[in-house]
Amino acid sequence: MTQRSINALTLAIMLCMTNGYAHTTQTSTENASEAHDHSGHDHEEHNHDDHAGHDHEEHNHDDHAGHDHKEHNHDDHAGHNHAENTHDEGIEYSKQQQLQAHLKIQPVQKRRLKESVATFSTVDIPVNAQYRLVAPVAGILTIESSLHIGTTVNTSQTVAVITPLLGQKEDLSTLKLELKKAQADLQLATQENKRLQQLKKDNAVSTKRLNIAAREYAMAQARLVTVKQRLKQLDSHSSNPLGVVLKTPLYGTVIRQQALSGSFVNEGDPIMQIANTDSLWITTAIAQSDIAKVSDPLGVELLLNKNYVDFSVGNNATFLYFSKMIDPKTRCASIVFEVKNTHAALVAGARFASKVYTGKRIEAVAIPQSAVVNDNGQHVVYVQVGEERFERRNIKTGLHDAGYVEVISGVTEGERIVSAGAYDLLLAALIPADVGHGHAH
Repeated sequence: MTQRSINALTLAIMLCMTNGYAHTTQTSTENASEAHDHSGHDHEEHNHDDHAGHDHEEHNHDDHAGHDHKEHNHDDHAGHNHAENTHDEGIEYSKQQQLQAHLKIQPVQKRRLKESVATFSTVDIPVNAQYRLVAPVAGILTIESSLHIGTTVNTSQTVAVITPLLGQKEDLSTLKLELKKAQADLQLATQENKRLQQLKKDNAVSTKRLNIAAREYAMAQARLVTVKQRLKQLDSHSSNPLGVVLKTPLYGTVIRQQALSGSFVNEGDPIMQIANTDSLWITTAIAQSDIAKVSDPLGVELLLNKNYVDFSVGNNATFLYFSKMIDPKTRCASIVFEVKNTHAALVAGARFASKVYTGKRIEAVAIPQSAVVNDNGQHVVYVQVGEERFERRNIKTGLHDAGYVEVISGVTEGERIVSAGAYDLLLAALIPADVGHGHAH
């Protein structure tokens, strides 16, 4: 074979190979175009059930430009991951569901709020409304059988009798003799004082003598008062001439009984404690660092049974005093208010978390405390964005005053919020299938 023949054969082989490659490439391109050309592709006819297990996270949406997502039926391919397509469109809650949950909706408004300082308060019995009954003499104690802790007693009611021992039989007569002697001493001192005052006009008596007479007159008066005060507690009966009757000087309730009927008591031993609890004192502790913040105490709020109860000066509380002396144990000053005992939780000795009003007022956006839901530490409210649609909002709160809370951020004035029933909406968002089928998007 000549060199010319060899060259011609080689050229023919190369041409055949080139034509075969081009044909293969064209065929592959046409097949790929038929399999993946999404131009004008109708997804209503696209059956996702035919490709169960198809991983949408690996589905490259860039490969099918023009794909119509509005017509894409997500209900036809169970298993599609909605977490990647979440839209914050709120919570659907029908009118019927709102009625069943007793939802209340009101607009957000500005209010005048009283500034307050967080602290704690204790409830005490007023010092002028309690009485400690003690034994005026030694003897055998007999308490009225109808008396016990919680019993109400009236002013001047007999509550007990003490029978003195035999060696003390003359105590009553001795006391009566002392009364007569004190009366006589006062009478003499009065006469002597008048005589010396007359001599003073004639300059016939020294100043020293006048001073001595005045002192003796004052001492005679004091002795008479002392004897009379002791006799006030003593009363003799014909059936029990030696019995010492004990009476209560005020209306109130027996809050403590410290001696048993039939027991022996010494002079000065406590018997019982009586208190009038119609009014109570609320003593509020003010931390040393907060003293300067309180200029005019306007009242206090107590956290009673998970709800704040307001006691405002001029309404249902009276301001008594603000002691700025620091207690060495608590390192706190104290403010005392007097309130009427109209709440069952107000009992003497109780201690509550509280807020004391400092005297300053601000105007701020405020909503009812009942509108705020605590969701894992976040303050949440629900805003009505449609007749049957609500939107969750996280808010930042500030001052609390008489059932209202300041909103620093999260809602604005004029927006309508759920003021009652917000917790039902929280449940509807978390478990919509169990709470009225409210749908959360």
